[in-house]
Amino acid sequence: MPLTVYKYAKKEQVEEKIKSLQTGAVIVFGIRPCGPCTVLESFINSWRPEISINLFELKAPEFEDMEDYRKKFDLKLFPTVSIVDKNMKIVETQIIPGGNKNVFINLVMKHKSLFE
Repeated sequence: MPLTVYKYAKKEQVEEKIKSLQTGAVIVFGIRPCGPCTVLESFINSWRPEISINLFELKAPEFEDMEDYRKKFDLKLFPTVSIVDKNMKIVETQIIPGGNKNVFINLVMKHKSLFE
């Protein structure tokens, strides 16, 4: 199944796109440079999930509104992954220690009904 990855610079673009998709989404927050963020990004680039997933990869400094989202999503460490519903309501947010792919997959698959 397809994994569609979006990269935007502004939060308005992210929120508008998620609402237009009418499904939940995965948001991966990171910064450059960040070793664990790179590990997770490499995994995401090769991942072929069993379901269709819309994933938003938001990395500072390219993502200009990280400070606004730092408050909204209570971002403390990176990478952090948030699962949101089709209205951008936060369902769950979790730090992915060391960019661990198993922690990431478990978080995403726990909420797979949101992506249908």
